[in-house]
Amino acid sequence: METSRKVEVEYGSEIWGQLEWKEGEQVQHSICKRILELRSSASNAFVRGELGLWRLKARRDWLRLKFYRKIINMDDSRLPKIVLELEQDIIRKVGINNISYLWTSRLFSMLEEYDINAIDLYQDNWEKLIRCKIEAKENAIWSNEINSNVKLKNVCYQDMKGKIKMELYLKDDRNREGKMLLVKLRSGSHFLNIETGRHLGLHRCERKCDCCDMNETEDEKHFFIYCKLYQKEREELFNYISNVIKCDFWLLDDVLKMKWLLSCNQFAVEHEIVIAVEKYVQRSHSKRTWKLYKKTR
Repeated sequence: METSRKVEVEYGSEIWGQLEWKEGEQVQHSICKRILELRSSASNAFVRGELGLWRLKARRDWLRLKFYRKIINMDDSRLPKIVLELEQDIIRKVGINNISYLWTSRLFSMLEEYDINAIDLYQDNWEKLIRCKIEAKENAIWSNEINSNVKLKNVCYQDMKGKIKMELYLKDDRNREGKMLLVKLRSGSHFLNIETGRHLGLHRCERKCDCCDMNETEDEKHFFIYCKLYQKEREELFNYISNVIKCDFWLLDDVLKMKWLLSCNQFAVEHEIVIAVEKYVQRSHSKRTWKLYKKTR
Protein backbone atom coordinates (compact mmCIF):
# COMPACT_ATOMS: atom_id res chain seq x y z
CA MET A 1 0.00 0.00 0.00
CA GLU A 2 2.90 2.38 0.63
CA THR A 3 4.52 1.98 -2.78
CA SER A 4 3.30 1.17 -6.29
CA ARG A 5 -0.41 0.63 -5.59
CA LYS A 6 -0.70 3.83 -3.59
CA VAL A 7 1.02 5.76 -6.39
CA GLU A 8 -1.49 4.40 -8.92
CA VAL A 9 -4.51 5.21 -6.74
CA GLU A 10 -3.30 8.72 -5.95
CA TYR A 11 -2.03 9.66 -9.41
CA GLY A 12 -2.93 13.28 -10.10
CA SER A 13 -4.90 13.56 -6.84
CA GLU A 14 -3.38 17.00 -6.23
CA ILE A 15 -5.94 18.19 -8.81
CA TRP A 16 -8.95 15.90 -8.39
CA GLY A 17 -8.62 14.66 -4.80
CA GLN A 18 -10.62 17.24 -2.89
CA LEU A 19 -13.77 15.14 -2.47
CA GLU A 20 -14.60 11.99 -0.51
CA TRP A 21 -14.00 8.74 -2.40
CA LYS A 22 -15.79 5.97 -0.52
CA GLU A 23 -14.92 3.26 -3.02
CA GLY A 24 -11.22 4.10 -2.70
CA GLU A 25 -11.40 3.96 1.10
CA GLN A 26 -13.11 0.57 0.84
CA VAL A 27 -10.30 -0.72 -1.38
CA GLN A 28 -7.68 0.40 1.15
CA HIS A 29 -9.53 -1.23 4.05
CA SER A 30 -10.08 -4.44 2.08
CA ILE A 31 -6.37 -4.73 1.23
CA CYS A 32 -5.38 -4.00 4.83
CA LYS A 33 -7.67 -6.74 6.11
CA ARG A 34 -6.14 -9.20 3.67
CA ILE A 35 -2.66 -8.24 4.84
CA LEU A 36 -3.70 -8.83 8.46
CA GLU A 37 -5.74 -11.95 7.53
CA LEU A 38 -8.91 -10.55 9.11
CA ARG A 39 -12.56 -10.97 8.19
CA SER A 40 -14.22 -8.28 6.12
CA SER A 41 -16.30 -7.41 9.20
CA ALA A 42 -13.20 -6.38 11.18
CA SER A 43 -12.98 -2.73 12.22
CA ASN A 44 -11.69 -0.34 9.56
CA ALA A 45 -10.21 1.86 12.27
CA PHE A 46 -8.33 -1.12 13.73
CA VAL A 47 -6.53 -1.98 10.50
CA ARG A 48 -5.60 1.65 9.87
CA GLY A 49 -4.29 1.92 13.40
CA GLU A 50 -2.24 -1.28 13.28
CA LEU A 51 -0.67 -0.49 9.90
CA GLY A 52 -0.22 3.22 10.60
CA LEU A 53 -2.32 4.43 7.66
CA TRP A 54 -4.29 7.64 7.22
CA ARG A 55 -7.54 7.71 5.30
CA LEU A 56 -6.94 8.17 1.58
CA LYS A 57 -8.62 11.58 1.77
CA ALA A 58 -6.06 12.78 4.30
CA ARG A 59 -3.27 11.45 2.09
CA ARG A 60 -4.69 13.34 -0.91
CA ASP A 61 -5.08 16.51 1.16
CA TRP A 62 -1.43 16.24 2.17
CA LEU A 63 -0.39 15.90 -1.49
CA ARG A 64 -2.55 18.89 -2.48
CA LEU A 65 -0.95 21.06 0.20
CA LYS A 66 2.52 20.04 -0.98
CA PHE A 67 1.50 20.91 -4.54
CA TYR A 68 0.15 24.31 -3.40
CA ARG A 69 3.43 25.01 -1.62
CA LYS A 70 5.27 24.11 -4.83
CA ILE A 71 3.10 26.49 -6.87
CA ILE A 72 3.55 29.50 -4.60
CA ASN A 73 7.33 29.06 -4.82
CA MET A 74 7.25 29.01 -8.63
CA ASP A 75 8.39 31.89 -10.82
CA ASP A 76 5.56 34.34 -11.60
CA SER A 77 5.80 33.45 -15.29
CA ARG A 78 4.83 29.81 -14.72
CA LEU A 79 1.31 28.89 -15.85
CA PRO A 80 0.24 27.17 -12.57
CA LYS A 81 1.24 30.31 -10.63
CA ILE A 82 -0.69 32.54 -13.05
CA VAL A 83 -3.84 30.38 -12.76
CA LEU A 84 -3.57 30.33 -8.95
CA GLU A 85 -3.36 34.12 -8.75
CA LEU A 86 -6.30 34.50 -11.16
CA GLU A 87 -8.44 32.22 -9.02
CA GLN A 88 -7.44 34.11 -5.88
CA ASP A 89 -8.49 37.39 -7.54
CA ILE A 90 -11.88 35.88 -8.45
CA ILE A 91 -12.39 34.65 -4.88
CA ARG A 92 -11.60 38.07 -3.45
CA LYS A 93 -14.16 39.68 -5.78
CA VAL A 94 -17.13 37.29 -5.45
CA GLY A 95 -16.43 35.50 -2.16
CA ILE A 96 -15.35 31.92 -1.53
CA ASN A 97 -18.92 30.71 -0.82
CA ASN A 98 -20.15 31.87 -4.22
CA ILE A 99 -17.53 30.09 -6.25
CA SER A 100 -16.76 26.91 -4.31
CA TYR A 101 -15.99 24.78 -7.38
CA LEU A 102 -12.60 26.39 -8.00
CA TRP A 103 -9.49 24.41 -7.03
CA THR A 104 -8.27 27.31 -4.90
CA SER A 105 -11.65 27.66 -3.15
CA ARG A 106 -11.57 24.02 -2.14
CA LEU A 107 -7.97 24.39 -1.04
CA PHE A 108 -8.87 27.28 1.28
CA SER A 109 -11.76 25.22 2.68
CA MET A 110 -9.30 22.42 3.37
CA LEU A 111 -6.96 24.82 5.19
CA GLU A 112 -9.89 25.77 7.42
CA GLU A 113 -10.80 22.11 7.96
CA TYR A 114 -7.33 21.34 9.33
CA ASP A 115 -6.98 24.68 11.16
CA ILE A 116 -4.00 25.61 9.01
CA ASN A 117 -3.01 29.25 8.54
CA ALA A 118 -1.81 30.13 5.05
CA ILE A 119 1.29 31.63 6.63
CA ASP A 120 2.24 28.17 7.93
CA LEU A 121 3.07 27.17 4.36
CA TYR A 122 5.79 29.84 4.24
CA GLN A 123 7.57 28.64 7.38
CA ASP A 124 10.92 26.84 7.15
CA ASN A 125 9.43 23.86 9.04
CA TRP A 126 6.14 24.01 7.10
CA GLU A 127 6.16 20.30 6.29
CA LYS A 128 6.34 19.29 9.95
CA LEU A 129 3.68 21.85 10.95
CA ILE A 130 1.19 20.77 8.28
CA ARG A 131 1.78 17.06 8.78
CA CYS A 132 1.22 17.41 12.53
CA LYS A 133 -2.14 19.14 11.99
CA ILE A 134 -3.35 16.54 9.49
CA GLU A 135 -2.14 13.78 11.79
CA ALA A 136 -3.98 15.32 14.76
CA LYS A 137 -7.26 15.37 12.83
CA GLU A 138 -6.74 11.79 11.60
CA ASN A 139 -6.06 10.60 15.15
CA ALA A 140 -9.22 12.36 16.39
CA ILE A 141 -11.37 10.70 13.70
CA TRP A 142 -9.69 7.34 14.35
CA SER A 143 -10.19 7.65 18.12
CA ASN A 144 -13.93 8.34 17.69
CA GLU A 145 -14.26 5.26 15.47
CA ILE A 146 -12.41 3.13 18.04
CA ASN A 147 -14.57 4.38 20.93
CA SER A 148 -17.77 3.55 19.03
CA ASN A 149 -16.69 -0.06 18.36
CA VAL A 150 -17.92 -2.46 21.05
CA LYS A 151 -15.44 -5.24 20.20
CA LEU A 152 -12.46 -2.92 20.51
CA LYS A 153 -13.82 -1.56 23.77
CA ASN A 154 -13.91 -5.11 25.14
CA VAL A 155 -10.18 -5.56 24.52
CA CYS A 156 -9.37 -2.01 25.75
CA TYR A 157 -7.75 -1.20 22.42
CA GLN A 158 -7.91 2.56 23.02
CA ASP A 159 -5.91 2.11 26.23
CA MET A 160 -3.27 0.01 24.45
CA LYS A 161 -2.84 2.32 21.49
CA GLY A 162 -3.17 6.09 21.62
CA LYS A 163 -2.65 7.00 17.97
CA ILE A 164 -2.33 5.71 14.41
CA LYS A 165 1.07 4.08 14.24
CA MET A 166 2.55 1.05 12.51
CA GLU A 167 2.97 -1.75 15.06
CA LEU A 168 6.52 -3.05 14.92
CA TYR A 169 5.54 -6.57 15.99
CA LEU A 170 3.91 -6.98 12.57
CA LYS A 171 7.34 -6.80 10.93
CA ASP A 172 8.65 -9.82 12.87
CA ASP A 173 7.87 -13.08 11.07
CA ARG A 174 9.63 -15.52 13.39
CA ASN A 175 6.24 -16.86 14.48
CA ARG A 176 3.87 -15.79 11.72
CA GLU A 177 1.00 -18.05 12.81
CA GLY A 178 1.15 -16.78 16.39
CA LYS A 179 1.44 -13.18 15.17
CA MET A 180 -1.66 -13.38 12.97
CA LEU A 181 -3.65 -15.04 15.78
CA LEU A 182 -2.57 -12.21 18.10
CA VAL A 183 -3.76 -9.68 15.50
CA LYS A 184 -7.17 -11.35 15.53
CA LEU A 185 -7.38 -11.21 19.33
CA ARG A 186 -6.34 -7.55 19.40
CA SER A 187 -8.99 -6.72 16.78
CA GLY A 188 -11.84 -8.51 18.58
CA SER A 189 -12.55 -10.33 15.31
CA HIS A 190 -11.29 -13.79 16.21
CA PHE A 191 -12.02 -17.49 16.83
CA LEU A 192 -13.44 -17.38 20.39
CA ASN A 193 -17.12 -18.01 21.09
CA ILE A 194 -17.71 -14.44 22.26
CA GLU A 195 -17.21 -13.48 18.60
CA THR A 196 -18.31 -16.58 16.64
CA GLY A 197 -21.43 -16.91 18.80
CA ARG A 198 -22.45 -13.40 17.82
CA HIS A 199 -22.56 -14.47 14.18
CA LEU A 200 -24.74 -17.42 15.18
CA GLY A 201 -27.21 -15.14 16.94
CA LEU A 202 -26.39 -16.41 20.43
CA HIS A 203 -26.91 -14.18 23.44
CA ARG A 204 -23.68 -13.16 25.16
CA CYS A 205 -24.40 -15.37 28.18
CA GLU A 206 -24.81 -18.38 25.85
CA ARG A 207 -21.35 -18.09 24.32
CA LYS A 208 -19.73 -20.44 26.84
CA CYS A 209 -16.30 -22.01 26.57
CA ASP A 210 -16.52 -25.52 25.07
CA CYS A 211 -13.02 -26.46 26.24
CA CYS A 212 -13.43 -26.48 30.03
CA ASP A 213 -16.06 -26.99 32.74
CA MET A 214 -15.94 -23.49 34.21
CA ASN A 215 -19.24 -22.47 32.55
CA GLU A 216 -17.82 -19.04 31.65
CA THR A 217 -18.18 -16.94 28.54
CA GLU A 218 -15.28 -17.65 26.20
CA ASP A 219 -13.90 -14.17 25.77
CA GLU A 220 -10.34 -12.84 25.56
CA LYS A 221 -9.92 -12.71 29.33
CA HIS A 222 -11.09 -16.30 29.77
CA PHE A 223 -8.73 -17.46 27.01
CA PHE A 224 -5.66 -15.74 28.46
CA ILE A 225 -6.27 -15.93 32.21
CA TYR A 226 -8.77 -18.59 33.26
CA CYS A 227 -9.45 -21.48 30.87
CA LYS A 228 -8.18 -24.71 32.45
CA LEU A 229 -7.26 -26.23 29.09
CA TYR A 230 -4.30 -23.88 28.75
CA GLN A 231 -3.05 -24.04 32.35
CA LYS A 232 0.39 -25.43 31.46
CA GLU A 233 0.96 -22.86 28.69
CA ARG A 234 -0.31 -20.07 30.99
CA GLU A 235 2.07 -21.01 33.81
CA GLU A 236 5.02 -20.93 31.41
CA LEU A 237 3.97 -17.54 30.00
CA PHE A 238 3.17 -15.83 33.30
CA ASN A 239 6.34 -17.09 34.98
CA TYR A 240 8.38 -15.95 32.00
CA ILE A 241 6.84 -12.46 32.07
CA SER A 242 7.44 -12.27 35.83
CA ASN A 243 11.14 -12.90 35.24
CA VAL A 244 11.34 -10.29 32.50
CA ILE A 245 9.54 -7.47 34.33
CA LYS A 246 11.02 -8.37 37.75
CA CYS A 247 7.55 -8.46 39.25
CA ASP A 248 5.08 -11.23 40.09
CA PHE A 249 2.78 -11.11 37.05
CA TRP A 250 0.30 -13.43 38.78
CA LEU A 251 -0.48 -10.73 41.36
CA LEU A 252 -1.59 -8.11 38.82
CA ASP A 253 -5.33 -7.56 38.42
CA ASP A 254 -7.07 -8.86 35.31
CA VAL A 255 -7.17 -5.46 33.57
CA LEU A 256 -3.42 -4.97 33.87
CA LYS A 257 -2.76 -8.54 32.82
CA MET A 258 -4.81 -8.08 29.66
CA LYS A 259 -3.06 -4.81 28.84
CA TRP A 260 0.32 -6.51 29.11
CA LEU A 261 -0.77 -9.55 27.11
CA LEU A 262 -2.53 -7.72 24.27
CA SER A 263 -0.47 -4.55 24.15
CA CYS A 264 2.56 -4.60 21.88
CA ASN A 265 3.79 -1.12 22.80
CA GLN A 266 6.60 -2.57 24.91
CA PHE A 267 8.24 -3.87 21.72
CA ALA A 268 11.35 -1.69 21.87
CA VAL A 269 12.21 -2.61 25.48
CA GLU A 270 10.85 -6.10 25.99
CA HIS A 271 10.08 -7.61 22.60
CA GLU A 272 10.63 -11.10 24.03
CA ILE A 273 7.30 -10.75 25.87
CA VAL A 274 5.45 -10.28 22.56
CA ILE A 275 7.19 -13.38 21.18
CA ALA A 276 6.18 -15.32 24.29
CA VAL A 277 2.55 -14.19 23.99
CA GLU A 278 2.49 -15.20 20.31
CA LYS A 279 3.82 -18.62 21.31
CA TYR A 280 1.12 -18.97 23.99
CA VAL A 281 -1.62 -17.97 21.53
CA GLN A 282 -0.36 -20.39 18.88
CA ARG A 283 -0.06 -23.37 21.24
CA SER A 284 -3.37 -22.65 22.97
CA HIS A 285 -5.18 -22.21 19.67
CA SER A 286 -3.83 -25.56 18.43
CA LYS A 287 -4.90 -27.22 21.70
CA ARG A 288 -8.36 -25.67 21.42
CA THR A 289 -8.76 -26.79 17.80
CA TRP A 290 -7.80 -30.36 18.69
CA LYS A 291 -10.14 -30.39 21.72
CA LEU A 292 -13.11 -29.22 19.67
CA TYR A 293 -12.26 -31.70 16.90
CA LYS A 294 -12.29 -34.60 19.35
CA LYS A 295 -15.65 -33.47 20.75
CA THR A 296 -17.22 -33.78 17.30
CA ARG A 297 -15.93 -37.31 16.68
